[in-house]
Amino acid sequence: MEDIHIFLGGKPGSGKGTMGKRLNEEFGIPVVGTGDICRKISQEDTEEGRKVKELMEQGVLVIEEKYWLPSLKEELKSKNEWILDGCPRAKEQVQSLNDSNILPDVFIVLDIPDEVAIERLSNRRIDPETKKIYNLLFHKDLPQDVQDRLVQRKDDEVETIKKRLEASNKTYGDVSTWYDDDDDDGYNIVNIISADKPIDEVYDDVKKTILDVIKYLDEEDEEPEEEAESNDNEDKNVEESNDNDDEEEAEESNENDDNEEAEENNGDDNEE
Repeated sequence: MEDIHIFLGGKPGSGKGTMGKRLNEEFGIPVVGTGDICRKISQEDTEEGRKVKELMEQGVLVIEEKYWLPSLKEELKSKNEWILDGCPRAKEQVQSLNDSNILPDVFIVLDIPDEVAIERLSNRRIDPETKKIYNLLFHKDLPQDVQDRLVQRKDDEVETIKKRLEASNKTYGDVSTWYDDDDDDGYNIVNIISADKPIDEVYDDVKKTILDVIKYLDEEDEEPEEEAESNDNEDKNVEESNDNDDEEEAEESNENDDNEEAEENNGDDNEE
């Protein structure tokens, strides 16, 4: 299987993290997330690190890309294949990634209604001890001691969620125009998938899309090999044709020599 490069985007609460994790578990493709990059930078004792930490503590939802995009690019370039979770979020970021030759084989955008996103996100809780995130909609049988520890993050409060969704809706409004797709070959880079259904069904759709892309890329790689093989066969045929021509010329030459020799002999006999 060819190395594959996946952009995974969508509204908050659309399930990007869940899809990335499941793809990593099944295919072994590493996930690189913008949130992880920002958290990593915030731990550095640098001017940039202190600024990112300050912004995160203030609950700033969209941190300026100048603080994290260079580190993100370095992380992606260090890997043969990857799933990029949460970026690009604007056409300007697409251009910046393009300029660094960071291009997706497929860009999957998970789409859900705002009310579904609000329900999902407002029910998320984090365990301060383990840092694990649980969703009360799906994790109904947690041990009592875990339930007692759970807290809600600021960015999962309803009013904050609404602001995040407003920004996200503006972000992905024209996502289908971010990359030029050629419908003639049936292959589209941008694929918008409905995530308003059970997780397993969403994953099946995401997986099918990726497998279709992998098949397409494999077939693209086979075409040059077939063309090269065809060229080799043509060269071989030309060589064989040339050999045959040489043999025919040799035979004709020999026949002419024999005929000339016979004529000379006949001439000599007549003279005698």
